[in-house]
Amino acid sequence: MIFVFNLFVPFYFLAFSFFVDSNSNNIPQKYHFDGKYGLYVSIEGDHYQVHWLTSAPEEGYLMTHAGKEELGLYSTPKSIIHKVRIPLLDQPMDIDFGSPSGGNGQITIVPTYERDAYEFKGVDSVYVLGDTHGNFEEVVQILQNSKLIDENHQWIGESAHLVFLGDILDRGMDALRLTWFIYELEQSAAQHGGQIHLILGNHEIMVMSNDLRYVSAKEQQVANMHQVSYQQLYHPTRSVLGRWLSTKPAALKIDGDFICAWGHHHGVIIEII
Repeated sequence: MIFVFNLFVPFYFLAFSFFVDSNSNNIPQKYHFDGKYGLYVSIEGDHYQVHWLTSAPEEGYLMTHAGKEELGLYSTPKSIIHKVRIPLLDQPMDIDFGSPSGGNGQITIVPTYERDAYEFKGVDSVYVLGDTHGNFEEVVQILQNSKLIDENHQWIGESAHLVFLGDILDRGMDALRLTWFIYELEQSAAQHGGQIHLILGNHEIMVMSNDLRYVSAKEQQVANMHQVSYQQLYHPTRSVLGRWLSTKPAALKIDGDFICAWGHHHGVIIEII
């Protein structure tokens, strides 16, 4: 059994560099709000409410599919803020959304009910990332360099397991985009023989319980544009992402002698002898 930890050093180096640069007034920042950077899917009874943003004020569109069956086609008035109410299904649903000039996105919403397993056996390799804190582009770069995902963010890591040691939220500018990325990567890995594990950290629990001290200004602006509190984006029962996060464990045991658990400031790895 092989445990691969070489991602720790490059990631922490990238994260440190990012926070130093983001505090510099001399470097211009480009914020993304369209596509999955500003996507919010709430759960309202037997319906989803899909909210998204576009970079220019224009009419929006949304299409839904279940397998090969087209379920609905919707349009929204000219604006940069869009929302569509669609029926909630008890099966995966593909949603395409955006506007004519770009900023389009596609997401597969999977009903989430059961808590994730926390113990696994027969695992041949494990990759670990900790404290990713909204650094979407850096995470993608690391996973591509490690030959775990391709240029389309699809899983190519075969039977490997990838563990996110919590704290994907707060601090960074693209926490929402990073969360949707992990949400999708979990599905892609499962379809191609691998597995994604997300362990809850204190920052996920803080956001879901409305402690928003470390939310970045850019991420807060996303919630403001949708006219909701930031906590609503991850509400444990009234949002797709919050309900999904609520199924995640606080510790992980692999092949009986390895536990990934969340620590106070960062993920800790404990080998059981």
